[in-house]
Amino acid sequence: MTNLLRSFLGNKINLLMLFLSAILALNSLLFLSAQENIFQLFNNSVDCNLFYFIYLSISVIGIGSYLLQQNKFNFTELLKKILILYIPTEIIFIYGLQETTGLTPYIGIASALYLLCLIIFTVITGLKSDESIVEIDKKKEGGKTFAIILAIFAIMSVSLWFGNYNLGKIAVVDEPLWTFDRIPDFWKNVGEKDWYNARVSDKPGLTIAVISGAGLLSEENPKSFKNMPWVNNKILSENAIVKFNYAFRFPIWLFVVLMLPIIFILLKKLIGQVSALLAIAFIGLSPIIIGNARIINPDSILWIFVSLAITSYLLYLKNLRKSTLFLTALFLGLGILTKYTANILYLFFLMLIFAEYIFNYEKYSKETFYAYFKKHLIDYGLLIVLSFAIFYTFYPAVWEKPDRILLGTIYSQAFEPIWPFFAGLLSFIVADMLIFKSFLMSAVANFFVKFRRAIFLIITSLFILSVLATILNVYLNMRYFDFESILASPKSSFSSSTVLGFFLTNLYPMVFGISIIAISSIIIFLSLSLKKKSVLPRQNILTAFYLMLFILAYYLGSVASHVASIIRYQIVIFPIAFIIAGIACNELFKLLILHKNDSEQKTFIKQALFFSGFIIILIASLWQTKPFYMGYASALLPEKYYLDIKDMGEGSYEAAEYLNSLPNAEKLTIWTDKQGVCVFFVGNCRTNLSQKTFTANNIDYLVISSGRQSRTTKIGGKIELTGLTIEETYLSDDFAKKIEIAGRSNNYVKIIKLQK
Repeated sequence: MTNLLRSFLGNKINLLMLFLSAILALNSLLFLSAQENIFQLFNNSVDCNLFYFIYLSISVIGIGSYLLQQNKFNFTELLKKILILYIPTEIIFIYGLQETTGLTPYIGIASALYLLCLIIFTVITGLKSDESIVEIDKKKEGGKTFAIILAIFAIMSVSLWFGNYNLGKIAVVDEPLWTFDRIPDFWKNVGEKDWYNARVSDKPGLTIAVISGAGLLSEENPKSFKNMPWVNNKILSENAIVKFNYAFRFPIWLFVVLMLPIIFILLKKLIGQVSALLAIAFIGLSPIIIGNARIINPDSILWIFVSLAITSYLLYLKNLRKSTLFLTALFLGLGILTKYTANILYLFFLMLIFAEYIFNYEKYSKETFYAYFKKHLIDYGLLIVLSFAIFYTFYPAVWEKPDRILLGTIYSQAFEPIWPFFAGLLSFIVADMLIFKSFLMSAVANFFVKFRRAIFLIITSLFILSVLATILNVYLNMRYFDFESILASPKSSFSSSTVLGFFLTNLYPMVFGISIIAISSIIIFLSLSLKKKSVLPRQNILTAFYLMLFILAYYLGSVASHVASIIRYQIVIFPIAFIIAGIACNELFKLLILHKNDSEQKTFIKQALFFSGFIIILIASLWQTKPFYMGYASALLPEKYYLDIKDMGEGSYEAAEYLNSLPNAEKLTIWTDKQGVCVFFVGNCRTNLSQKTFTANNIDYLVISSGRQSRTTKIGGKIELTGLTIEETYLSDDFAKKIEIAGRSNNYVKIIKLQK
């Protein structure tokens, strides 16, 4: 340590940097005191331009002196010097930002740029260590590159077409909060450098505001549409409303489609080319994923970043490359910037470090647990720091109030229930490693290694049995657990259900929301993996097992938080299930269809025919459900049930379209439990649920839906209409029009003409 210090101080450039760094720190103290009475030195009496000039001059002197001493330009070393030069200044800035929100906005920008430089430096330095790592077990995949590219392009094209169909003709619940308020307000605050108020929402939803914000380029003032369809006592045309919706939705949908090749590239490295292609087909042609991505909401793209983060981290465990760790940090940071639900990955990745050692023990048996764990825990810490830095760098609301980084990450609403457990566990692990060299955790891990086969059997069997129990309960007419009733009140139904019933309810949308091919392949694959001498590749079994662990952990987290996972809440589960299904389909295809003596050409023809039939089946499901993609349920679910219990507005446009076709539609008055109908209806629309509403207004039609039945009847089911109560109208078969969502008779929007 003494020698290092002597060596450092013996360098003239280092001494100059220390001197200049001290001047910059002093300048920063005076700069802050000139704006706010933090240090009470100047009391706002000095022009800020003087301090800007000093910053610029010192930076030029420091960087210029370093460059003049170098024979060869080294970008990494230059970054390192800049970071060292500004360390004291950055600390002072962070302190000042935390104390007050009245500082110049340029301090927030400076802090973000400093962290961006730190991220770049860390990545460049880390990537150099990858050069010494030699990848082993590289698989040469069969098949033609052109055919793979063509297949991916076909999936993207089909997905783009179906997703683009009637994209502007959807009236979505809560979406106006984004189009009228959050997105334009965010960009307005950014333009004004008002970092403190540059918060999209508590989600935080930044990525949605950035991507969907492209719609602002075609709409001069979105707030002028706030009272759609009436603006300044003048009715808007349907085309104007559709154009407005399309402008904000299409950028999100295009982003989703363009991310499919990125997902494929990473999956190809993890599970192989064919399995990755099948997984992308499942994901890109999933009606529920397409339907969800057509809505302006953080959930529409959260699944992308979560699935990419998990894939990258599994790749890191496989090859221990810093590049895959940095990709994980990037996608995790973007996931948290999208919605705080992504925070669950901090706990899941920590759990995977132990799972990898236990279930892949042969790979690490030559090194001690301490050596293995120290290496992985240091990288895990780096992952956390980088994800935090990415969050800070790209979220302006943090620039002026740094403590918001905790509220958006590990101390967010979603993570708060498990925060004490996570903090306690991590503290114990670090203390054990530093004091006892992981003696305690080593004993625990090695104990589980002895019983890993039993643990694998128990967890995998639990998942299989849970899926089968969910299916059985449905086919017994939900005799034991009423899944639909629990999902109808996701945030309050826990008290009226059992833990088992609540847990299985979470599986209900996933089991019946993916195709029969997918769920049956998963069950068969996992069942075959239970055999002691399984014919399946061990690495694929482990990958599927880790992905399955995430699904179970997510559902258990839902139980712990007492919130049932409706489709939108668990959309991140669907791509994970589809990746398992991609692995399963490929392995089953090789077992049942391919033979050892098949030539490469014959194998390719079989794969092409299988994939073509596979795509046709998936496209057929999309065709049958369009445009109600979120209402999709596989043929495995009996026709009387449906999954999208808390829908986001499916059928609203179609109901308004029917009403607008009636004679003198503009003179009609309707009451509806779906506010989205009012957006497109040309007449008078009422949504207030009270006896006075029906007494004071001459209501001509009721527009009611299965998705709002539970809420409406609970609040005002006894309200009297013309001979019927509100509750009785939902049970009535006397309707003028019934719109069945995705062909499900119990998932509907009904239009009832009231008798005068």
